[in-house]
Order: sequence, then C-alpha cells, then structure tokens
Amino acid sequence: MKLKTILKLVALLVVTVIVAAGVLLATLDVNQYKGLIEAQAEKATGRQLVIEGDLDLSIGLTPAVVVNGVRFANAPWGSADDMVSVERFEAEVALIPAIMGRIEVRRLVLIRPHILLETRADGTGNWEFDTSAEDLAEAVEEAEDRAAGLTLPTLSAVTIRDARLTWHDGTSGESLTLTLDELTARAD
Repeated sequence: MKLKTILKLVALLVVTVIVAAGVLLATLDVNQYKGLIEAQAEKATGRQLVIEGDLDLSIGLTPAVVVNGVRFANAPWGSADDMVSVERFEAEVALIPAIMGRIEVRRLVLIRPHILLETRADGTGNWEFDTSAEDLAEAVEEAEDRAAGLTLPTLSAVTIRDARLTWHDGTSGESLTLTLDELTARAD
C-alpha cells in the first residue's frame, strides 16, 4: 500500500470516529443522570438537591450544559425551605483541555441565584451539614479518587443576573440582604 493511501485511510478513520462520537453525544439523554447527581449531592451533604428542569447539553469545541430550576435544601431548622436556588445555570467548557484533564470553564452564567446564609441562636450555620462521619469520609474519599491528577478549574467569564444574598444572624436576630442586578467579570 502506498503512503498516500494509508494516510487517506487514517484520516477517514479519524473523521469516522469524530462523527460517531458526535452522534453518540448528540443522542445521549443527559437527563438520565439527574437522579444520580441529586443522590450524590444528598449523600455528600445530607440535604436534598432538586433539579426541576431538564439538563441540556450542547456539543462542540466548547460543550455547554444548561440547567433550569436548581434548588438546594436549607438546614431543617432554617427559616426557609431552600438555602440556594438558581433559576438558570449555564456552563461552557473548553473541550480539548477537558480531554487532557484540565477543566477550563469559558463561561458561567447564573440567573436569579438566591442564597440564604443563616445561623441558629447557638451559632450553628446552615452551611454546616448533618452527615455522619462515615458518610462524609466516604464522600471525601470518592471525591479524592475522582480528583486524583486533576487541577483546579479555570474560569474565564462569569455573568450573574438578579442575585440575592441574605444573611440572618440567629444570635442577634439581625438580617441583611444584598442584591445584585447584573455582574459580568472576565479573566485575562
């Protein structure tokens, strides 16, 4: 076989693999993972994570995931049902670095994130999770196994719209709410 023919066959094979991977990913129903994501979050924190909307995955050189209606439960003693709620979450990741084990978030968008941080009269914060030592150790071990060799993600651009952060001090009874209409930040 001539070198030219071999190169054509290799190129055809590469294109076929890329097209097949694209078709596979395009037809993949990522919503099948909602239950797994919710269960893992609850296992790690002892609190319920609810993904109300569909997970939407777009494929390309910068794959993106879009999720509508995400809620994370507050502590059982908290003043509201949810500690965090986000109307819409979007994240776009660079494909080639991700394949190489580096996560580069090109764009992160949070629409209507509402965060409630509060303490009880004894000073316990709602960010302290009621997980058993065994569950917590198992979750940490699993996270460490998955993260072995990974570096911290980089973030290129963040957009936040209609945000609200509420602080309630259970000791003093004082509350403070900060709102943000819109923020866009970019890293060089």
